[in-house]
Amino acid sequence: CDVKFPIRLEGLVLTHQQFSSYEPELFPGLIYRMI
Repeated sequence: CDVKFPIRLEGLVLTHQQFSSYEPELFPGLIYRMI
């Protein structure tokens, strides 16, 4: 899916630390927990 703009996972995980985890060395995707 091309969204026509870059998605910066590092910024997203810093902004939403409580709900997300991002370990690019272990898994290339960001995991966002919806509670």
